[in-house]
Amino acid sequence: MTARRRRILSELSLPLGPGASQLEAIEIAVAIEDGCGVTLPDEVMNPADLGRRESVESLLQALPGRA
Repeated sequence: MTARRRRILSELSLPLGPGASQLEAIEIAVAIEDGCGVTLPDEVMNPADLGRRESVESLLQALPGRA
């Protein structure tokens, strides 16, 4: 993972709380997409997939063109 992506992830308000809403997950998704220059699949835009730093790191590693 690049230093830029690590920095972006460190700036996210993670982890999301247990009652996190879909809107909170979408806010995280937008920050990731804008900051990392990626497009996340719609099916991962939820608190379960975007609620923890580790899960976000795994998603970014699985994307085509990962760095």
